[in-house]
Amino acid sequence: MNNPYFLSNKLARLPLWEKLKNQRRLLSVEIELTARCNNRCRHCYVNLPARDDAAMKKELSPEELQPIVAEAVDRGALWCLLTGGEPLIRKDFSEIYLI
Repeated sequence: MNNPYFLSNKLARLPLWEKLKNQRRLLSVEIELTARCNNRCRHCYVNLPARDDAAMKKELSPEELQPIVAEAVDRGALWCLLTGGEPLIRKDFSEIYLI
């Protein structure tokens, strides 16, 4: 490889990158809302059934998640990935999404 793509194609000079280049900032956060899933994908490590009571008891409530999200925002997070299992399996997903 004489001219690797990542060396020959620089990122655009966006104002955000210039603002953050000399700072250590949290840019994104990932929150695993559940370990349950209603699918059975062969490639996936999540294998707890959708109605697993023990798994549901371990999940954080919207009230417990709110200070975590607030701290991430305070630290500069621009992006939040809600993941799981299958996060849409939670009955309170819309409430969590609006935090």
